[in-house]
Amino acid sequence: MLREICQSLLVLSVFFKTLAAYPQSPGAPFPFLVGNTSALPAGWSGNSQCLADCTFDDLPITREFLSGPAFTDAVHMTIELCVSFCDAQGSRLAGLKGAECRCANIFNPSSCFESDNGECQTTADVGVGCPGNRRESCGLANGTPPLFNIFFNQVSQFSCSDPLWPGGAALTAVDSWRFSYFYKFHRLNGCESDSVAAHALPFDVPLLQGNLTTEACVTACGNSGFTLAGVTKGDECYCGNSIQNGARPVTTNCATLENIPGTLIPCTGNANELCGGPKVISIYTLPGTGLIPILPFDPGFDDFCSGFDCPGHT
Repeated sequence: MLREICQSLLVLSVFFKTLAAYPQSPGAPFPFLVGNTSALPAGWSGNSQCLADCTFDDLPITREFLSGPAFTDAVHMTIELCVSFCDAQGSRLAGLKGAECRCANIFNPSSCFESDNGECQTTADVGVGCPGNRRESCGLANGTPPLFNIFFNQVSQFSCSDPLWPGGAALTAVDSWRFSYFYKFHRLNGCESDSVAAHALPFDVPLLQGNLTTEACVTACGNSGFTLAGVTKGDECYCGNSIQNGARPVTTNCATLENIPGTLIPCTGNANELCGGPKVISIYTLPGTGLIPILPFDPGFDDFCSGFDCPGHT
């Protein structure tokens, strides 16, 4: 028994000497990186993905792999700090790249990335952990390519769509108009309803029927002083300044967003675009409404979809 105790003490002595050889200073590596040791906000998965950002740095916002709100903290950055920040922004993705934290709702369709699972925890590649917690992996800022350690909110309002945007709606329309998300009609007396009392937006634009496009709808709503616009059933446009009648984003029954007959319908004025469906209205918003857009309101994304094929199909 005494011999076993001495052997155990020897193992512990070697372990702590190993840790002592790696002090927790900002520039020192930790020998055992883990994906996460933090308590994350509700809905966020503690399991991350390691993705290589092959667009590298110093590129315009329209080429940033994660193009939403961001901040840098070379002293205190941890996984928990970054995820909590992105959660407060309403984002579904939180990515760490060294001392940098970036949020997003989708992977930028015009960026470049590849999966490098496991490499965010490989000390030979990453070198050091997070500035505020050397046990955690914060990806790699100066690699070739850099690495993002990315966490996902599994109960986000965007959870029915893959982060690699599958389409279903143009992400931008005219100027600073942005696609927010797909909303479902309100249920009346327990049943889905198409009555005026169930519409997410109260004012229709019947003059566009027969030649509807997303651009035409948001332009008509904007010219009338509205800050929200929605297209539905392939041929109907509605305007408003707030979501009405208890309408909510589609977060369950995700098959409602599949591009099959009877779900999302091509616009009558542009068959390459989808304009909602019988039970779904695609909502576009200007800044200041409180709705969260899939792409940020950064001016760099104004008219983004006019130069890039981003409507896609779900």
